[in-house]
Amino acid sequence: MLDEKNLLKLIKNGETPEVEFKRSEFVKGNKNKELAKAMAALANFKGGLILIGVNDDGTIEGFSSGEKELKEYREKVDRISVDNCEPPIKLEFSQVKLEEGMVFVIQIIKKTGYPARANGKFYIRHGITTRELTEEELKDRFTNSETNEESTGPIINSFDRLFEEQSEVHNITHEGTVIPYIEFEATEHHECVLYSKIYNNFFEKAYYLETSSWDVSIDNLKEILLTYYNTFINYSHYHSPFNISLGGLSWIGYGPNNFVEALQNQDMRLSQIEKKFGNNSKIHHRETACFIDENDVSIFYICATPDVNPRVNELTLDYFDVGFIFKEIPFNQIYNEFFNKIKFIPESLLEVDDGLTETISIKKIPFFEEGVVTTEHRNIKHIPVSGLYGELPKELKKNAILNRHDKIIVNLRDYHEMNQRQNYHIYDIKATEIPCGSFPASILSFDGTW
Repeated sequence: MLDEKNLLKLIKNGETPEVEFKRSEFVKGNKNKELAKAMAALANFKGGLILIGVNDDGTIEGFSSGEKELKEYREKVDRISVDNCEPPIKLEFSQVKLEEGMVFVIQIIKKTGYPARANGKFYIRHGITTRELTEEELKDRFTNSETNEESTGPIINSFDRLFEEQSEVHNITHEGTVIPYIEFEATEHHECVLYSKIYNNFFEKAYYLETSSWDVSIDNLKEILLTYYNTFINYSHYHSPFNISLGGLSWIGYGPNNFVEALQNQDMRLSQIEKKFGNNSKIHHRETACFIDENDVSIFYICATPDVNPRVNELTLDYFDVGFIFKEIPFNQIYNEFFNKIKFIPESLLEVDDGLTETISIKKIPFFEEGVVTTEHRNIKHIPVSGLYGELPKELKKNAILNRHDKIIVNLRDYHEMNQRQNYHIYDIKATEIPCGSFPASILSFDGTW
């Protein structure tokens, strides 16, 4: 995070291929398309910084805004990333107070794999200007993304190293202690609900590739997850939430390693159910478990029912579905490569005509956090708060989709430090169905004043 001294040094050095100045009107006025263009251009280059409140000649304009206006500007930048860029640009937002006023710093994360579009076009930073990618450059980028680029990164040689190699690691912090997953009370509905801000929405139509298997061991699952991350090693990966549910309780967390650890703790989960509901509690004979990871152009999912196989006396995953969801028909051969590696081959590409995502509009309601989700970036020293969990607001309990757990997790678009707690409100919810055949599963993404 930039301090005053380093920010002034950047401004003094002038614009560079990785630093761009923008006047305050780029967040105060109607400059959404222009700002989206600058964001995509930097993301498609090497990443970089956009300093808002600084003129092209390096003179500092600054903002004299209150806390309310600051929140509105930060939310506006997030909206521009989501509404004008495809996929949304990964960014971090901060502000630095100078004598002339506040300067907003937007850190743009480098886009790997497919290039990003802004307003329907592909841009790239060129010196201190922005230009469209040429047809030849686009062809080269897409060709590399579909063939060679995915395998050029450093291969992750073991499942245990997978957690370390992820660019973002999400942890739940409960009462000051980092835990691999958290327990919520659940309704008796036999399904999984995952909490994640997702960038790929499927409002009108969706496509998916899926294959099924039986008696998949934990070791097989590790191999599949490791193969997935190695195959898509140069893609950007966003949240990777999971949910395991059984008999009125749910266990929720983030990350492939935590997912496997949670599955292996089945005896603990069964003892928790007996402790909470008594030895005579009626529980379904199988759990439901779901894991997703969102990359640049698709959502990867695994749905299964963990159970102890009496023949081998070990935990296996039955009714095992693994697949991807797309907005458009995928022409990338990398998906065939993945399925060939795991030796599960889908029969055909399937289509959903009526979409998988719906928006649930609500009045702005308060949300009170009980704990946090923190995100550790490999290349950033501070560990910001990226999510919150707390009791499901009573205003949402009448909704059948939302009322699956006694608590919910909201994932922040604008990360902040642990000591920067705010008054939070929810004002929009998106629910995305996962088209697995074994049981209902969905993703909830909450928008609010964060």
